[in-house]
Amino acid sequence: MRNTSAPAPHSEGAAGGSPVPESAFPSRHSERSEESVLPRCSGKKENGSFDSAATQSKSFRALRAGRQLGESEPVAASPVSDCRLPGADCLNVLYCDRDILVCEKPVNCLSEPGPGANLPNLATQWLAARGEAGTVRTVHRLDKAVGGLMVLARTQRAAASLIEQIAARTAEKEYLAILRGVPAEDEATLEDLLFHDSRSNKTFVVNRPRKGVRDAKLSYRVIGRAGDDAQPLTLVRVKLHTGRTHQIRAQFSHRGLPLLGDIRYGSKAAHGPALFSCFLAFTHPTTGKRMEFEWKPQGEPWNRFI
Repeated sequence: MRNTSAPAPHSEGAAGGSPVPESAFPSRHSERSEESVLPRCSGKKENGSFDSAATQSKSFRALRAGRQLGESEPVAASPVSDCRLPGADCLNVLYCDRDILVCEKPVNCLSEPGPGANLPNLATQWLAARGEAGTVRTVHRLDKAVGGLMVLARTQRAAASLIEQIAARTAEKEYLAILRGVPAEDEATLEDLLFHDSRSNKTFVVNRPRKGVRDAKLSYRVIGRAGDDAQPLTLVRVKLHTGRTHQIRAQFSHRGLPLLGDIRYGSKAAHGPALFSCFLAFTHPTTGKRMEFEWKPQGEPWNRFI
């Protein structure tokens, strides 16, 4: 059943609000060895409730950099949130071995090869600065205006494995988003039919199937609030069950909850959508081990929830 609940009225909010729950960003290794207490939107059980791990949220912290699988030392991570000029200094790498590279894609950086700052070039420069040759391959995407975690493949075999996992939905991706307004429910699953208009580069929720329309599903959980009654903002953690163009932006906007700063989908200030890829999990293409990475966004507007 599609969630069509009407939200509370909304508008751009000011700084301030309740702290983000403590376990929103616990420190943990990239190779998971114990149960998580994260407020992760891992889907609903048969009784309609989220997994118990999703109920214990208490702070807004970042994951430390993951350990490498090889003999080299772990990569030192330093937060970078924006990239307006090309160069390896823009890239924050959390993990790297001979098969994969996990990094934080800066805002205003393309996920794929293209003009200006783009992630494959930045990653290649980062490797070259450390005496490592070779190219990297993009296996999934983030919008240019969106920052956050991405995994790049360093070999064709790794690329094939990661692409297969993403297509099979065994790779996990979760996001933080700041909504203008208050959702009707603190946690829910949203299901819609989406149509992406390539001419306007905008995605629309539609009522019936037709050519170009695809199903879309996400789960979210509220983990923080800011602003006041007149200008409420809500921080949500989102798990995608499908990967459609502008999916998170379109589904929330359709419910009167545009992302803060996302003028394309109804927000009032055009500073880019408050959306961040905060969690990434997949099976290592060579070792078969489950890898998990988590990172928090830096600066405004995210610091309104610290």
